[in-house]
Amino acid sequence: KELYGILVSLTGGEARGILKSMVDRDDDLKIGLKSSAILFGDLDKFIIGILQLGFISSLLLVWKTANLHWPFLSGILIAVMILSYQQILIKERRRDRCLKAFLINHWLGLILFLSIVLDLFFYTEGVT
Repeated sequence: KELYGILVSLTGGEARGILKSMVDRDDDLKIGLKSSAILFGDLDKFIIGILQLGFISSLLLVWKTANLHWPFLSGILIAVMILSYQQILIKERRRDRCLKAFLINHWLGLILFLSIVLDLFFYTEGVT
C-alpha cells in the first residue's frame, strides 16, 4: 500500500515540476539552465500526460487496496477532469496558460483531500 502512495507522490510531483518548468522555459534558456521542459523539448506535453496517467492509475490502486468508497472515487473522477483541463491549457505552450495549468494544482490537492475526508466521514470503519 505504501508503494502506491509513493507512486502518487512521484508521478504527481514530477508532472507539476514539468508544468512549472514550462512556465520558466524562456528564462531558463536565457541563463543556460537545463530544466525538465528543456530536456524533454517537444515531448514535454506527452511526458506530462504519461505522468498524469500514472498519477490517476496510482490513485485507483490506492482506492482499491485501501478499501475506499464512492467519495474518493468521485475525487479521482474530478481529478481526471482537472488534469484534462491542464492538457488543454498547455496545448500551445503559451507561458500564461502554462502558469494557469500549474496554479490549478492546488484545487487538485484540495479535491483529493476532501474526498478522503468525506470517505472517512461516511464510512466510519476507516481505511484498512
